[in-house]
Amino acid sequence: MNQKDFGLRLKELRLSQALTQSQLSKMIGVSRQAYVNYESGRTIPPAQTLSKLSQIFGTDLMEFLYGHTTRTYTEGQHLMSGSNREDLFSLLELYSKLSPLSKKRIINLITLLAKGGDT
Repeated sequence: MNQKDFGLRLKELRLSQALTQSQLSKMIGVSRQAYVNYESGRTIPPAQTLSKLSQIFGTDLMEFLYGHTTRTYTEGQHLMSGSNREDLFSLLELYSKLSPLSKKRIINLITLLAKGGDT
């Protein structure tokens, strides 16, 4: 997920619920300008705000972020349960604070590890 894609996804979901930017910003407890920055792809919301948004749109976090789920329901439940959920939110919050170059490096590292590069 890059910031622009996230912003487009957020706008799509907001419009599907017939909400204005002002209405949604009030619902999640941020200024309208902060929300505009999310939707324009300038910034990614912190983990707690992502959680609020996914609840408002009635979707799980992975579906909210990516527009679809890439795991089975059981795997998703495990990923989003207990400490895993907290870890994921913490990672997303840290990731959102990285520079574009650092984000690219993290994605490359995760891709390498997923392909078995750690063996």
